[in-house]
Amino acid sequence: MLGAHTIATPWFTAPLAFDSSWTSIRYIVNLAWGYHTVPDRWEAWLRAWPKDVILINSPSLLLWNTRKTYLKELEKAGIPIVPTLYVEEIDEKTLVDAAAHFATADLIVKPQISACSFNTLHVLVGSLDFASSPRSLSVTAAVDELTRLGIAHSAMMIQPFMSNIIREGELSVLMFDGQLSHAVRKNASPGDYRIQEELGGIITAMDQPSTEMLELAHTSLAICPETPTYVRVDMIRNHLTGRLCVIELEVIEPDLYLKYAADGGMTFARAILQKEKMTLLLQHRHRRHLFIISFLVSICSITACIRLWLYQDISLIQNDIYSTTNFPQVRRNITERRFISLAVESLIQEIKRNIRNKELAWLFENCFPNTLDTTVEFDIKGAAQNHPDTYVITGDIDAMWLRDSSAQIHPYLPLMKYDKKLRQLIEGVLLRQFICIQRDPYANAHYKDLHRISEWKYKDETEMRDGVHERKWELDSLCYVLRLIYSYWEEVNHDLTFFHDYKEEFKKTIRIILQTMKEQQRYNGSGSYTYQREGAPPDPRGHHAKPNGLIYSYFRPSDDLQTYPYLIPSQFFAHHSLKLLLELVKNLKWTDDFSNDILSLISHLHNILFDDNIKNNIETLITFQHKKYGLIYSYEINGVGDRNLMDDANIPSLLSLPYLCPNDISINDSIYQNTRKFVLSKDNPWFFNGSVLEGIGGPHIGYAMVWPLAIIMRGLTTNDDNEIRLCLNMLQRSHANTGFMHESIRVDNPMKFTRSWFAWANSLFGEFIWKLYREKKYLLDEIHTY
Repeated sequence: MLGAHTIATPWFTAPLAFDSSWTSIRYIVNLAWGYHTVPDRWEAWLRAWPKDVILINSPSLLLWNTRKTYLKELEKAGIPIVPTLYVEEIDEKTLVDAAAHFATADLIVKPQISACSFNTLHVLVGSLDFASSPRSLSVTAAVDELTRLGIAHSAMMIQPFMSNIIREGELSVLMFDGQLSHAVRKNASPGDYRIQEELGGIITAMDQPSTEMLELAHTSLAICPETPTYVRVDMIRNHLTGRLCVIELEVIEPDLYLKYAADGGMTFARAILQKEKMTLLLQHRHRRHLFIISFLVSICSITACIRLWLYQDISLIQNDIYSTTNFPQVRRNITERRFISLAVESLIQEIKRNIRNKELAWLFENCFPNTLDTTVEFDIKGAAQNHPDTYVITGDIDAMWLRDSSAQIHPYLPLMKYDKKLRQLIEGVLLRQFICIQRDPYANAHYKDLHRISEWKYKDETEMRDGVHERKWELDSLCYVLRLIYSYWEEVNHDLTFFHDYKEEFKKTIRIILQTMKEQQRYNGSGSYTYQREGAPPDPRGHHAKPNGLIYSYFRPSDDLQTYPYLIPSQFFAHHSLKLLLELVKNLKWTDDFSNDILSLISHLHNILFDDNIKNNIETLITFQHKKYGLIYSYEINGVGDRNLMDDANIPSLLSLPYLCPNDISINDSIYQNTRKFVLSKDNPWFFNGSVLEGIGGPHIGYAMVWPLAIIMRGLTTNDDNEIRLCLNMLQRSHANTGFMHESIRVDNPMKFTRSWFAWANSLFGEFIWKLYREKKYLLDEIHTY
């Protein structure tokens, strides 16, 4: 039996030191995902590789292949390549000149050191049809994006867009020790041009590569400084010349597509094992665990290991590449994380690399992925449903709140385009929420186990169903689901596939949401929901209120009882969410599209919230003329003249209105600005100021306890740099050396806090930092140490 010992380690470590029983070790196979994000470190690592330790492929070959300027050597030898301009910076003139040079307005721009479409842009020069061109940007938008990414003045490549990527696809020939193994065709998903599997690309095996493909592969290989042990030759047919041309030779981190090889990867195994007895350095990930493998294996077994190594390398995230040495490692160990998204990890590394405030970078690294690291249970086939299913707990409470689960994953939505599995996870959240709402639309929190009985079943007088953790009617719970539905649709470029695939589940859920909201307008009685617990109103139907088109609710987003039944932030949230839903269902073009029901709800809410003659009415009191602040929004009303002037940290809040309802209320709206001044003052009974912090809390925890949610929301709803600085400084001062956000913090002692594991606050903090990174990065470069 031929075999090899195997052990896993990240690419950027030095050769391992072994005891005397490992003296025969000579060869190391290494896969280096993420090298392109740290090119200086990568090249230094290769140059420092010990000469007496053989690396496959060799350090000199990997160095030659790192910068795509090696394509010049192929072109000089007469080998057709995709026409390429190499530039050191890009501005609008550069792109216009490139379009003239190539006689096409359709361009691809990418770094000279890149992989997996990283920072690759599709650019259209001139007034072309952007809608029909996959993922394209205008010249101005492209330069803005390159500037945002910090690479506009870096070594870049400009190429004409090869339109055959859409029709014929990219062709790849896989060769081991110079011999053909197999070939694959890679096609982009509809509406995209990127062919990587993790970005939605479709890979199919080719029975036999054509003679033209083989000739191009062999002649290209002859230009390499040495014959690679493994190489993938990527090529495409140039629509301008009709000839196949080389896109690249990949010897650093290729997916070798061994599962598409007719022999299951045996040719690759032989190419490795024919050397001598050796160690294979494999990045081997199975589910959530990184295994250190150390045993003799047969050729077939080693092929299976190699396949996993090639498919799921995680060296980029195994260790901290951009070390913040002054801060402890508090993020969950990689072997214990519940879900890993390479798109999320890539963003973390980008932000850590590019901002100077390393404490904020450390906090971002811990907080942004916390939901994925610790709170999700993802099943691609969903137990019995055969569809994605994702259960999301809040952190230290083993239950799924509709509000929290929606808010926890919301910051990841823009990254779905780079990570197919992340998109499936988010689809699983939606489908799980549909199940929850269909079980009981009045319940705010649910269990994964549909048969689990809650402790509250014996304490709350309400219709507690199995699988329900808590049955508190909170209007915002349903609004958060509508917001997530629309935001998902928006971030998948208005692709309707999910809604058609799960049409019946979606329709049933929306009907229930609309029926529940309509019932709680209470035009036809108090509805089916009743609730009693110690401290609740004596009438199980809740406090008295006059029906006026607003939607009655019992509990605030803090899960506390309302003083009056019409919670104004939730009314605005409902109005905004229903408008988003209406846009989606109109695009679905179903005959039974609920449009009339949605329009009816929107109309009632709009009349109350936005008609000056109604919202300022003495009975309605949506607004109140405050003697100090002017016209401000009430927090709660009952429609018969009573009002509650305050704000709570939990979201929706009055402070959060421009964040949740940007199309209805802008940051600069005069009533909002008056309201903002009120809620961020001591005239708000739940605003506290201490020696360390100031901010909004609430009755849920009580006096002198500020919620980071409110500090973050304050930063998200201002354009004032000094106010944002204040929020960042308070967040830095308040994490109590844990590296995470908490539920609430004592205003004069950050070591006194509630809930060390509160994922919603962590996600919102990550969203805040990412927004600043895009829009006001200079604030993240300021150093403040406390």
